[in-house]
Amino acid sequence: MENLEKQAAENFQGYTKKEKLAKQKQLAKLQKNLNGIKGLKDVPLFSLIMLVADPLKDAIAVKEARKKGIKIIGITDSNVDPSLVDFGIPANDDSTKSITLIFTVLADAIASAKGGKKLFAYQSDENIILPEDPEKELKQTRYRNNSFEKFARQKIL
Repeated sequence: MENLEKQAAENFQGYTKKEKLAKQKQLAKLQKNLNGIKGLKDVPLFSLIMLVADPLKDAIAVKEARKKGIKIIGITDSNVDPSLVDFGIPANDDSTKSITLIFTVLADAIASAKGGKKLFAYQSDENIILPEDPEKELKQTRYRNNSFEKFARQKIL
């Protein structure tokens, strides 16, 4: 993307009109999809982590994090290959309650490390309120012949 931006600043000199148009479309697509993580190389190393609830559903984000050298912490259910993430948390990634619990405990650990207030960790069960709506539970998606899982593993690794 950086190379394309440099070429765009020079108005794609040395390319034909057709090639310029293709490069402009490619740059627009990259800016749309990757503009948020473009500047991550300037972030300090200790904060380069990404939390993922389902590495298969977030395959594109996992792939981009791997390209940038970002450590990935993810929930690894029985249908997820643990090698897709750097640090796997064995848990149910289809339940909003388990996702909420895991991410709030992680958020509390980060907050306590930064000197902030803990909201969920080490509190009694009466003080913790988790989502109770069973209709909002994430349903496990079944892929035809596991083709998406194979595709995701090939693209990530």
